[in-house]
Amino acid sequence: MLLEYSDGVSFEGSAGVIRAFQFDQPSIWSLFRLVRDLEQGRLAMFELHRCEFVQPIADCRLTCLVSPTPSIPTIEQHGREPHFTWSLDAAGWRGVAVLIAPFLDPFRCSYQWMPNGSSDVQFVVSRMGTW
Repeated sequence: MLLEYSDGVSFEGSAGVIRAFQFDQPSIWSLFRLVRDLEQGRLAMFELHRCEFVQPIADCRLTCLVSPTPSIPTIEQHGREPHFTWSLDAAGWRGVAVLIAPFLDPFRCSYQWMPNGSSDVQFVVSRMGTW
């Protein structure tokens, strides 16, 4: 799975797009399990860019964490580098798991935008990198 941030790409007025793409089935299953672990409270956070199944491009970093209180999903950039934190409450991570689930079938779903609330940055999971 490749992980990349493009600030020259805009979708519906966004400042940029983070994309997870070109993944094999074991990789998407690993991501799905991590998201379910966030939803079910087995993890409080994980750093996607440090996962063995992820290859970050140009030092793209994405930390996924559970907000302790109900909140609007956010993707925040840290400084000018492509370093981001994606924060959702448990119900939000449940929704992300539902959106990732179709990718578990290798013949379904080519791309899916993930919830980001009112953040300027969008996140897309894309089998081949396009949307």
